[in-house]
Order: sequence, then structure tokens, then C-alpha cells
Amino acid sequence: MREFKTSPCCEAQIPQKQVQKGMGNLHTPVAEELKATGALEQGKEVASGSCLEIQKKKSILKHQVNVQNHTGLKGDLASQDSEAKRRQTSGPTDTPSAALGFDNTGSERSPPYHEEQNFQKQLRKRMGNLQASETEDPKAAVKRVYDQGDLLGEGGYGSTYEGFRKSDGLLVAIKYVSKSKAEMVMDTEGPIPVEVALLRRVNSAPSCPYIIRLIEWFDLPTEYALILERPHPCKDLLDVCISLGGRLSEELARSVMLHVVKALIHCQNRGVMHRDLKPENLLMTTTEIKLIDFGCGAFLKDTPFYQFFGTEFYCPPEVFLQRRYLAGPATVWSFGVTLYHLVSGQLPFKSREEIIKHSLVLPETSEVCKLLISWCLQPKPKNRPTLEQIQRHPWFH
Repeated sequence: MREFKTSPCCEAQIPQKQVQKGMGNLHTPVAEELKATGALEQGKEVASGSCLEIQKKKSILKHQVNVQNHTGLKGDLASQDSEAKRRQTSGPTDTPSAALGFDNTGSERSPPYHEEQNFQKQLRKRMGNLQASETEDPKAAVKRVYDQGDLLGEGGYGSTYEGFRKSDGLLVAIKYVSKSKAEMVMDTEGPIPVEVALLRRVNSAPSCPYIIRLIEWFDLPTEYALILERPHPCKDLLDVCISLGGRLSEELARSVMLHVVKALIHCQNRGVMHRDLKPENLLMTTTEIKLIDFGCGAFLKDTPFYQFFGTEFYCPPEVFLQRRYLAGPATVWSFGVTLYHLVSGQLPFKSREEIIKHSLVLPETSEVCKLLISWCLQPKPKNRPTLEQIQRHPWFH
């Protein structure tokens, strides 16, 4: 499985042994279909071929296109046209997230903290309630509380490991984020990582069961360590799609996307924009969906954003045409792309040019589902529905 992705998007994969059990006594629509298909179980053959063939397909899907590097490119979008043309003939389904910069306005994660030279003076040696000696292992404070296991995934901003809490055996994901690449925001405690601030907001009571939970975080000498819940068993939705032959049934997609829209509405109500919605950032357990990886997120605002931190193939056309976007319509667009991907097994647009031209061919699914997809993927932002309108759409009822 691809675990909680580091800022902006660290991809991870849960070992096979973690997803072999836990399918019994469940009665939700998601669980029933998963139980019937064995979508969360490893080591079984599926209709499209053996596990070896699945991994081969996944490798192809993963590495066909490298849209951006993980360092957060902040240049003119026109300089990337040659790469976009090269991708027209490919069918990428997993592209690294990056910052697509439009001008010199800086980051959109307000309020930012940019005084890099003063970071070490202003950041306290804070690791929850723990303090680490400068001479010991930099990660010793984490390892005193958590037993760290195998690497789950690695990205441009850091790495994620499996682990468990020593005191009670709680399964966790330990996500390390480089201080040199982490964006900061001022809090009552001082400067803290943006991802921590966003997760605190969405996790505060009453919390949403469809969003990953931050347990605690540590301030290490060169990194931040985020301790996140790790459901067991679970897989990300891209893995689930591959194990089911490339796509979900419409019934399963309906159950999944209902959880997703509820998670997005909760984020919106807490003043948070995720900015990187896609199947890889949705974990499927045997009972529910969890939205993960807020490394690309931002605080909501009514005025336009001028940088897009996310995945290019999930960008709305105004990102490229107007070099700015509003939070609500952009989120709805990515919801539409995600829904299209789940029910068809492919992306609606395979290049920036296709997004701009709006070369949309609706998938083979029910008419009501097509209507919802078409509504979400309207080229003009004002013509797209709100998240609340999506939740009330007939497809969900």
C-alpha cells in the first residue's frame, strides 16, 4: 500500500503481511464488495492476471511520467510545455506532486514563516513533552516511545516508516519531513509545520472518521516526525483499483466517494484545503475511506491562490489559463477527476493541453454518474457544483 505521503507527496506501500486479515463480520457496502473480491488481501490472483502481473502494471502506472521533481518547482508553466507534449502519448496515473508557480507572490499557505536564517533560534527543542540531547541519535526521542519498522515509502520531502507504540502496541506510521523543505506557520506555541497545523484543525473535536489522525509530532534536529494512525488492514485506492482489474464497480465507487465528499466538507468547514485529492491519497480500510497526506494543503481563503501544490493531471484548467484558482471549484474539479478515474480505470485528461481544450470523453457508466462527472468537470469554475451540492446529488441517493 502507499502510505501517508510526505510533503508534498511521499508514496508508501504496506507490506503484504499487513493486509491479509480483518475482513469478517462487516456489513457496509464497501466491506461487502471488498470481502467478496478480496481487494485488501495480498497473494491472490485476480482476473487480470497473477500478482506479478499486477505489480508490473502498477510499476508501469507509477513510472510512465515524471511531471515535476519533488523540490517544488516555481517557474513559468510555459517552460514545461515540452514535457507535457511528451506525455500526450502516455497514460500516467501517478505523478509526483509539486508546486506549479505562477509569479513571485510566494507560498499560498498563509500565514507563512520564511525567515530561514532564524529558524533554529526561534524553534524550541520541542518533541511533544520529550527533550533529546544534541549528542544522541537524532531520532532517539521518537524511538524511546515508538518501535520503528520497515520503510513504507520515500518522497522528495522525507520518508515514512511503519511502527507501533511501545506502551500499548498501537499501530502507527512515522513520517519524517526535512526541516529544510517544510513550510512553517506561526502558532501560539511558535512556528510549527503547516501539515501539523492543518491536521490539528481537521482532527479537533468533533473529528471526522474519514480523515487520518495525527497522534503527536516531534521536533528533531534536522527533521520533523509526524506520528499518524495506521489502520490495519488498508490499501490506497490506486492499489485497490489495480487489484480489481483497473477500476471499481459503480456501487463501490459510490460508497467510496460519499466518504470522500464528507471528508472534504469537514476540511472546508475547518478552513482547510487539501489540494492533492487523488486515489493515492485515499486509504481504504474494510469499513471506510480515510483522506491522507496534508503536505500540499493550505488554509482556506476567499481570494484566489496563485500557486498549485498538487498533481498536474488533477489541476483545473484555470490553473493554466488564468494562473490562479479558487479553493472550492478547484477541489470539486479534483473530485470529478478522482471519480472518473475510479469508475473508468483511467484519467479523463492525459496532458495539460487536453485539460485546457477540455477534451472530455465520459466513461461507460450510468447516466446519473456521467451527469455528476460532467458537472464537476465544467471548464468554467462558476458552473461547477459546491461540495454540498455534490453530497445531495441523485447519484448518492
